Amino acid sequence: MPSLLHEIDPDGDLIVVLKEANTQKVIPDVYLPPRYGSESPDFVLDDTPVNASYIPSGLPCKEKGDDSPDVIRFRVSSRQLMLNSEVFKKMLSGPWKESQPVDPQHLSLQEMHEGSYADSSSDSLSPDEDRPSNRPLSHDPCIREISATGWNAHALLTVFRIIHGQCSEVRTWVNFEFFAHVANIANYYRCAGALSLAAYLWLGSSNEFHDLRQSQRHDGWEMGGDIQFKYVATYSVVKGGHGLSYIETYDLAIGELLSTLETKRWNAIHTLTSALSDMKGKMKRYELCCMSRKYIAAVIGLLELNFEEHPELTVEYGNYDGLSLEGFIEKIQECGPGELQYDMHLCSPKSLVKDTIRKVEEEIKRGHWSLLPLVNRD
Repeated sequence: MPSLLHEIDPDGDLIVVLKEANTQKVIPDVYLPPRYGSESPDFVLDDTPVNASYIPSGLPCKEKGDDSPDVIRFRVSSRQLMLNSEVFKKMLSGPWKESQPVDPQHLSLQEMHEGSYADSSSDSLSPDEDRPSNRPLSHDPCIREISATGWNAHALLTVFRIIHGQCSEVRTWVNFEFFAHVANIANYYRCAGALSLAAYLWLGSSNEFHDLRQSQRHDGWEMGGDIQFKYVATYSVVKGGHGLSYIETYDLAIGELLSTLETKRWNAIHTLTSALSDMKGKMKRYELCCMSRKYIAAVIGLLELNFEEHPELTVEYGNYDGLSLEGFIEKIQECGPGELQYDMHLCSPKSLVKDTIRKVEEEIKRGHWSLLPLVNRD
């Protein structure tokens, strides 16, 4: 069984055993609408590159054909982990905190916390990268052991190094996929504060991050740039998103956040469809328009034509899958008698829904999570 020992703290009193390393998939699949002029109406997978820069996997070297599981150990200071991580503090202060001696020949694995993940990375360490210690573990009875499952080995090593103040051993640039692995670890162990400086450094060090921030593939976490992330996530999911059926998050811990933002998107679109329906009804009853009956008839006729061309404008209790709020607003602004003389009159369709659109967009720009009151979907 291939094994590595990283002595983050040679005098550390805790061994963290990582099993099934590099089996997480943290890059979500996002499907985008076909480009303008495309012959196919189907959504297409966003293929923006996320791992352009090489990052070592952190896995031990193996002989060809060796399929035995990897075991990677990290000798760390429990005090440092407890100071920087709420989760480690609870774990190491819990009822199982009694010291367990570590046998270097056979380490018993205490299954304190496990997860199941998919996908893997198998590239080996480069000769000069993160060479582990070959010094055997001592029989110090004060050394205790906990286990972890699935994390990216190099990402976990990086997190431990930062927590222990070994910043000179940390890369000044990383690719987006590695950033997501570190983010997932930071989110799980609640140690984002300790990693925030590194996060800001990484975010500003590569054009790769700038390019990805222009797309809709954003990792949800709290390690750094919280205000910026909230703005980007709100815009991407609430205004530019097309529904959760077009996003597969895999092991990235953003499901709850996406569900919250999807609710905001649904309610925003519902608010606009309701405003359109209310406007059309009032115009038919001559409750809104101050123009002639001839003008009103022309407006209603052209509205019906637009509704026929864009049936999504009339869906009041649908799931709105495949429809973005941004695209919906554009269709509303196209809706109406553009060729009529009174298109910009206060009673024109554009003017009548203008305030509703403005209120929705203002809420999005402010990044409020309480975008609109929840609507009963039953």
